[in-house]
Amino acid sequence: EIRTSFQQSSNDIYEIEPTWSSTTEKYEIESISWPNRNGEVTVTAKDPINLTDALNAKCPPVSQIKLYSALAVGANHMFVDSVVGIKSPDVLTIFRINDELCEIDGSTVVQQPNGSFKVNFTQNGRGILGTTHAAHDAVATVQEVARFDDLSINDTIYKILNSYSEIGSNHFDTINWAATVAAWRSSSLLKNYISQPTDIKTLLSEICDQNQMMIWYDAYISKIKMKAVAPELGTLKRISDLEDVWDLQVSEDDTLRLNSVSMYHTPRSWISNSNKAADFERLSVSIDNLYYDLYGSPRERNLYSRWITSDAVALSTTGVLINRFRASPFRIKFKMVYSNSSIGRINTGDNFRLESKHFQNATGAEYVPEFICISAKTDMKMNVEIEAVAYSYFAGNNGPIGATSFDGQNYSTYIAANPDNGGVLAWISQADGTMVN
Repeated sequence: EIRTSFQQSSNDIYEIEPTWSSTTEKYEIESISWPNRNGEVTVTAKDPINLTDALNAKCPPVSQIKLYSALAVGANHMFVDSVVGIKSPDVLTIFRINDELCEIDGSTVVQQPNGSFKVNFTQNGRGILGTTHAAHDAVATVQEVARFDDLSINDTIYKILNSYSEIGSNHFDTINWAATVAAWRSSSLLKNYISQPTDIKTLLSEICDQNQMMIWYDAYISKIKMKAVAPELGTLKRISDLEDVWDLQVSEDDTLRLNSVSMYHTPRSWISNSNKAADFERLSVSIDNLYYDLYGSPRERNLYSRWITSDAVALSTTGVLINRFRASPFRIKFKMVYSNSSIGRINTGDNFRLESKHFQNATGAEYVPEFICISAKTDMKMNVEIEAVAYSYFAGNNGPIGATSFDGQNYSTYIAANPDNGGVLAWISQADGTMVN
């Protein structure tokens, strides 16, 4: 625990006794050094998802299991030399033996007198997921497969962290994860069968990037938080560079600009792990026709997703990226005082608006853009260093409509009166191309 106490500011000259407040942050110790010649010890503490062991853990773990005896093509069971190291939470576990994927019933594992373990295949469990029955020699490696059968984003991330990492479940904010996904990414059902041990950080990065999600650790509540990249519904925090922040740096980040986004998805094989267009069955593309040549050199990006098997979900992601980044977005950095309570601290994941003369529209009039905070760090002088990227939305149909009017009725009233129209409506952009909340 790191507890920080600070004196609340006051303009009242009669306030003799100051008011003190405090915050508490929680981290986990990664290492403690031996004392140096002065007796000093260095303690390195990190948030749970950035611990070296947590990020570099493999999903699935590297196999320690081998065939105890040869496996014939028609066999309905096999013998393995060990079951040590298996982390799959699924009773119907998938194993990879050479290039064959097999489904086994984990509830029937029985140790034999010779020390081996008998494992039964499920009915039709040989050569599943497009692979072929084959004979396998003794001592062939039996690799556990991490199995994800059309899971929601929150259930997928929970399974990865809870089953394949050493992060304690007390850090999982599962209720809010589910609420976030239900509100913004309910149609994203992820499928993957990972047969080659992969760093957890790689898998989390893929899921977040391909579904436009954010996950981070909030040290103040000791929880891993999740948020969909989406407009904020409700009143945003509003800050000004005249009174709330200083050292403001503003730049246009051309590296984020996109004019065409292609997502290759639905893998042809669950054995191959390469990222090549030929490895995928389907392609979904979103193109910015309006501003494609605005900068003279269009920017294109290809995504290769082994998690997504739906055209609609793929187009949702590519559309979100195009609508956000068809113009070079502002990237800003600034500092604010740690104890600023008049507006509330800006934390990672917050949407907010920043008033500054740096931001002008085509006519030269000032406007107040929306940003998403991607990093909030405290420096040695107890100043909070903020980095954020503009959240601009030009148009699109990438989310449910909010509690706004529709044909003179609010959203819930309209849906109740028109059940055949479904429970989700498209976003409608305003005349200036921005999105209403």
